[in-house]
Amino acid sequence: RRLWWYLLGRDGRVAEDLGLLDLPTPNVTMSGGAELPLNLEDNDLDPNMKDLPPPRKGWTRILSSLANIRICQTWADLLQLSWSNPSSPPPFEARDRIVAKLVETVETLIKECNPVIPMQRLTVITCRFIVRKLDFVTRQQWEAHHHPEQQELLATEETLLEALGLFEEGQHLLKDELLRPYTWSARSYPQYHLMLFILWNICLRPRRSCALRAFKSVEKHVKVMEKTGTAVFRGPKWTIF
Repeated sequence: RRLWWYLLGRDGRVAEDLGLLDLPTPNVTMSGGAELPLNLEDNDLDPNMKDLPPPRKGWTRILSSLANIRICQTWADLLQLSWSNPSSPPPFEARDRIVAKLVETVETLIKECNPVIPMQRLTVITCRFIVRKLDFVTRQQWEAHHHPEQQELLATEETLLEALGLFEEGQHLLKDELLRPYTWSARSYPQYHLMLFILWNICLRPRRSCALRAFKSVEKHVKVMEKTGTAVFRGPKWTIF
């Protein structure tokens, strides 16, 4: 179960980087008949056991993966809904309900995490960040479906500021002292989508009060990514997702 859902999550991540997320994803592809993994530690499992133990309550090393699975399922549900009837895009309320359900599910999963413990802190921060990013990206996709011939409607100062806030929030994670041992993970999750959206927004409407701030943030991010690509990080190599 863990391996299957992990591969599906990585497949979605690659699709995002390559700009393939506009393709409809049937639900059968997202499940393949595999049930969701249980919230268990590795030492809870034994090859000789006949029945699985009950799931643990609270944080485990797989909790982030469980949250990521829910996020991947939500991506698939939203993509399928958005392409269900190309001539009549679904209402924004339908998207809002699906995203709200995801927020509730993820918050339930992480509610017992202790933000003072670095690994649990990372789980809370990254899960909430990815959910917020999904909310932002899918909202823009919904706008694009409703106004396919007016893509410039997405290039508003409001959307630019929201994207910039998310983009900079990701950069602030690198400054968190408790998360310093996990700085290596930044190289695995560069924020290409947000960065390109910000640059596209500015190119379309360059005379913005926050344009200089946006360019500085992008330049800073590129420099950090270049540095993390060559730096040797010391710390626990804990698999986040």
